[in-house]
Amino acid sequence: MRLLRADLPQGDLYAFRGTEGKVCFILTRGVELCPNSASAGEPGVNWATSGGSPGEDAALVALIADNVSSVDLIAGDARTPVPIINNSIYASLPKLSQDPHFFFLSVSYRDGSQTELPLPNPYAG
Repeated sequence: MRLLRADLPQGDLYAFRGTEGKVCFILTRGVELCPNSASAGEPGVNWATSGGSPGEDAALVALIADNVSSVDLIAGDARTPVPIINNSIYASLPKLSQDPHFFFLSVSYRDGSQTELPLPNPYAG
């Protein structure tokens, strides 16, 4: 098990090798994910959202591949760079809207390509 990030609002973030070569992660007071393959979801990004404890913002956490150069969180009209640290990202998802299409993740790759991933809004009603 490898510690990727410590002292995040929802605990520490660890990555570990699961069965059959899966790369898994766990946010100690949040969420854990063991995708079926490294290519599950969007290439280079294995993400999950965590609801958090009462009174805490929800959070986005992800493992990021080496071919990703930058990641931005889009919340409505606001775009915020999310630092990639130890091939991982963590961002609080502020309670700004109940619109289910409010959050997106913008991913830029080292080859110059980009993609936007819709994220579920944990506050959608």
